[in-house]
Amino acid sequence: KKILSGMIMDFFRTNSVLLILAATLSATYGKSVTLTPLNPNVDGAVVNLLTDTIVNGNAWEITVSNKVGPWAIEVSLDPTWGFSASSPSNITVRVNSDTPTETSTDLEILLSFSVNAAQYWGSEVPADNKTKSVGMGPQCDTNHLAGLPPASTSRLYAGDVKTIVADSTLQRLDACECNPAKWQPSDWQTIYFPVEFKIENHPLDNEMYIYHVQDNAVQTYTQKCGFAESFASGHGLQIYLHLDSRDEFLAVQSFEIEYSSGDTTSNPTATPTTATPTTATPTTAGPTTAGPTTATPTTATPTT
Repeated sequence: KKILSGMIMDFFRTNSVLLILAATLSATYGKSVTLTPLNPNVDGAVVNLLTDTIVNGNAWEITVSNKVGPWAIEVSLDPTWGFSASSPSNITVRVNSDTPTETSTDLEILLSFSVNAAQYWGSEVPADNKTKSVGMGPQCDTNHLAGLPPASTSRLYAGDVKTIVADSTLQRLDACECNPAKWQPSDWQTIYFPVEFKIENHPLDNEMYIYHVQDNAVQTYTQKCGFAESFASGHGLQIYLHLDSRDEFLAVQSFEIEYSSGDTTSNPTATPTTATPTTATPTTAGPTTAGPTTATPTTATPTT
């Protein structure tokens, strides 16, 4: 009986260790936050207001005063959000807004995604319920459609897009280079909130894939582009946002951010930082909020 009891105990000890080891090896690291005007600084993610933006209740309200000049909002993720150096890692960003879509008014959202003030890409999103193509830059590589890696010439922009846009005498859309090309497939679409982008970073292959996602009650589709260059590891991420034309208005209720990687812990080289959100000086002219309109989405014939 003693021998049998000992064998049973040894069996459970051995299998418990194996189960724990298997769980550890299969685990992945991930985290997520929702940033709002009441909670703009959470777990190493912080919203900074740069210009043309005020806090009004539960929303950040942007009203364009000039087509030239700095970004309106910076969402800064510290190094604990940094892309992994040893495995694929993903960051998804959703911009939530209840700003009504209007067919009579332009509303072009400019977004740029930057790492270490050295690499970036951008996109222009038409959020005015007009059927348009979503712009992007640099050029969208679609080799993945043929099962091939991105072409070696498909590279990210180099430089600090925050400084580039702030110091430029060009209109913001041109300074950020958010629309020299189109997302693929470049079918014309009506865009609805939330606006969602996903970055899939592959450091060992030096590749990156980015996704524009529409997943809402009206429609579900995904556009994908590749780069033969990955974002640098361990530096976090900065997301910049503004609008294109004078007097355009957008109320942002929240930013949802999700991170995942094949690592079992957060970036081991990252040192958590505590960032303090900055607030732009409110403008004297209060933004006006248009009344909601009921628009029926139209289906456009894709361009070739």
